[in-house]
Amino acid sequence: MRLAYAEVGDDNVAPYSNVQYYSINSNLFAGAGGSVPVGGYQSATIANANLRPLRVGEFEAGIDLRFFDDKVSFDFAVYSKKSTDQIVSATTSPASGFTTQLINVGESLSQGFESSIQVSPIETEAFKWNINANAAYNTSEVLRLGLSDADTRIQVGNVFQEVGRPLGQLYHFMQARDAAGNPIFNVGNGQPVRSSDLVNIGSVLPTWFGGITNTFTVKGVILSFLIDFKLGKDYVNIFGANRDSWRHGRHKGTLPGRAEGSVIGKGVNPDGAVNTKASPVQPYYESFTGQNIMDPFVHNAGFWKLRQISIGYDFSKFFSKTEYIQGVKLNIVANNVAILKKYVPNVDPENIFTFEDTSINGNVAAYPVTRSIGFNLNVKF
Repeated sequence: MRLAYAEVGDDNVAPYSNVQYYSINSNLFAGAGGSVPVGGYQSATIANANLRPLRVGEFEAGIDLRFFDDKVSFDFAVYSKKSTDQIVSATTSPASGFTTQLINVGESLSQGFESSIQVSPIETEAFKWNINANAAYNTSEVLRLGLSDADTRIQVGNVFQEVGRPLGQLYHFMQARDAAGNPIFNVGNGQPVRSSDLVNIGSVLPTWFGGITNTFTVKGVILSFLIDFKLGKDYVNIFGANRDSWRHGRHKGTLPGRAEGSVIGKGVNPDGAVNTKASPVQPYYESFTGQNIMDPFVHNAGFWKLRQISIGYDFSKFFSKTEYIQGVKLNIVANNVAILKKYVPNVDPENIFTFEDTSINGNVAAYPVTRSIGFNLNVKF
């Protein structure tokens, strides 16, 4: 059993980030005394002279158990981590001439656990089977922002940090709904009505992640495969893929109504009456992207993947009489083999760029995640 507490400061800011640089560029201004160079700021980030280093205090307690001559081992740890003066790039008013500023955003609390288990169900001279699994769970909460209690929400890129909610909150316009949750449609043209304010749809950060590795050894042949997962993350396809396909009528979600040439949205009008107004197909579906109504593009970005398969052979026995070579192993390895389960249609969840980034959420026509096959040769001298 173990207990630990640590408090550290982390100056994770690039040098001179609190200094505003003024430089001369190649443009010339024709003045009374002749042409003079034009100066300006190189960065769109305004300096913050009061920027402070991030500080983290963490408490951890864990236990490590081993049974049956180490054929079964288990490791479990819980933790609570408070971060103070976190540094984020906050959006500023464009009227200032800058778009962002590095700021300290108060306090946040992360809590969770990490666990792993190793089991060897079969272990003989001819055959060995080893299972190694790990899982972790993490939740977070913003405790304080800014310098006063009135500072309860800031925007960082396309996501928000908000007091009382987990880190990396998503807010977007959705389709307006009545008190009973029915979608509201325009009584005049039958198109969806956008919500009057941004709607919270969750966090960009996963809460569960881990993996399971099975390894089989048969007379020198070693076969292993890894399945990993990330779960509990929300996602809005803001920029590409599904949203773009929807806008151009290539998404299967835009198929209803094509045969009839119109769509009658299932919901109500602003007065509460059942919607009966038919809208032409193309304007109906375009109205979602045209008004930035994100309902069709909100998905769970969790996934299960067959991450890696490896097969190899241990040639060490053939070098037992060699003076300088103690072992030789050759493995053929395939990575990113298959998606076993996902919830985002039409794209690989990991193709959502900056998956773990709490400032951007979406994918911008990124290249597909690649599958690779290679080999490893390990020679021990």
